[in-house]
Amino acid sequence: MFPQDHIARHTIFLSLGSNLGNRMDNIESARRILLQSVGQLVVSSPVYESEPWGFKSDHWFLNQVVKMKTMLQPFPLLEKMLEIEEQIGRERKEEGYTDRLIDLDILFYDDFVINGKVLTLPHPGVADRMFILKPLREIAPDMEHPLLKSSVKKLLKKCRDKGKVKKYTGK
Repeated sequence: MFPQDHIARHTIFLSLGSNLGNRMDNIESARRILLQSVGQLVVSSPVYESEPWGFKSDHWFLNQVVKMKTMLQPFPLLEKMLEIEEQIGRERKEEGYTDRLIDLDILFYDDFVINGKVLTLPHPGVADRMFILKPLREIAPDMEHPLLKSSVKKLLKKCRDKGKVKKYTGK
C-alpha cells in the first residue's frame, strides 16, 4: 500500500489503454491498483476511444491519461506498472504491437530525460499519438514537453497521426 502519510515528491503522467475484454473494467482496475501501489491521483482525463495504432485489429482501444504524485523512482515505477499489467492478465508477446487487456505507459516523470534500453522518458511516442495527446490536453494543455520544448496543445496541433480518437460515451 502506498504510504499516504508521506508527501509524494514526483509528478508523473501515465497512459492507460485496453482493447480486449471489458475495456472499461480493465482501465478502472488498473487505476485502482495504481492508487494502491504507486501514489496519489491528482487528476484523470476523460476516457477516449481510438482505433488501434501500429497494428491492424477490429478491437478499438479505450485510453485515459492520469496525473499522479509518487515517491517511486522511475525504474521501480516501471517495474510496478509491469506487475499491474500482469496482474490484470496482460501477456507480453515478442512480435510488437498486439491486442491487449491492459497497456500502461509512463509518459512523463517530472521533467526527467532518460534514454535507455529499458526505459525512455519522456515516452518517445507522446508527440506522435493522437490517443495520448487528446486526453493529455484535457488535464495538462500547457505542460511543456522537456525535449521538444512545446506545449501539449501545440503538439496536438502539429501531430500527424490521423487515427480516429473520440471521447468514449459508453456506447
